[in-house]
Amino acid sequence: MQILTLYNGYLDRFFFKYIIESKLRKMKSFDQRDSKALQSELKALESVSGMLSGLLIVLFIFGIYGLIATENKTVFISLLTVGFSCLAILFGLFKKMKNIKAVIRSREKSDAS
Repeated sequence: MQILTLYNGYLDRFFFKYIIESKLRKMKSFDQRDSKALQSELKALESVSGMLSGLLIVLFIFGIYGLIATENKTVFISLLTVGFSCLAILFGLFKKMKNIKAVIRSREKSDAS
């Protein structure tokens, strides 16, 4: 029982130290960058997310067509699985873009007042 308690304590410290602190560092890094760097990063993220969205649309269309039209469905099920797993990356990009936009908007409000 004591080993489990030590193990859980280590996991708690690991979680706080590496996960939470890295999130805080990322938020601080947005605050430390100038607006021009944030806008260029936002444009890059928008282009990458656009390309990934287009690729995923093609992948889903190809996978659904393969499921309907062919008899060997294992390859197309795998393609759809890859597509759904890449959606997590796309949502992460959207979240990062939302955070950058929020920082840019807050800076514009503070500059206006």
